[in-house]
Amino acid sequence: MGWVSRREITEALCPAPGETWIGNGGKLLGALVMSSFNVLVSGFCVYRFSEYQSELPPESFGVWLKQLVWCALWADIWFYTTHRLLHWPVLYRYIHSWHHRWHRPLPWVTYDAHPLEHLLTNTGSMLVPLMLVGPTSSLLVHSWVLLVITQATLSHAGPWPWSSHERHHTHFQVHYGLSLFMDRWLQTQDEQ
Repeated sequence: MGWVSRREITEALCPAPGETWIGNGGKLLGALVMSSFNVLVSGFCVYRFSEYQSELPPESFGVWLKQLVWCALWADIWFYTTHRLLHWPVLYRYIHSWHHRWHRPLPWVTYDAHPLEHLLTNTGSMLVPLMLVGPTSSLLVHSWVLLVITQATLSHAGPWPWSSHERHHTHFQVHYGLSLFMDRWLQTQDEQ
């Protein structure tokens, strides 16, 4: 896949024909409010339930890096599994369809999701890996949260070569994971 054209970027960032930035009944404004609420809930959960050590000893860079890699692997497993679960018809209809109203994902609506979905999938992807790697330092928690938020925002930032999530929003049966290994392993990766 090559770099995207200016037209594709414009289409991804601008409202669809017939929509305005406010959308029908304040769709974008509502999305920003819900996204803000969900991010606050995630922040509270992650920082409240994570274990902290006061400081990383100087020789712990290797431990920090190893834990960060394990967090990424566990997050891909957690996100793929819970996201795929949310595509079951009943769960999709009542919970996940909220997020999929955005056929062209935008960075400012990354966390526009039903609160139950956000707790299960997004907050779970941040919190569960931290719990599984054991006692963590504040450096790991902050690094991990920054990495997760950056990845989620970039995956909703339009049709970029490194992001397959745009394809998920237009072809619902592909790209459930975080693009690490689960989609390839379970053959839900679309090569287009």
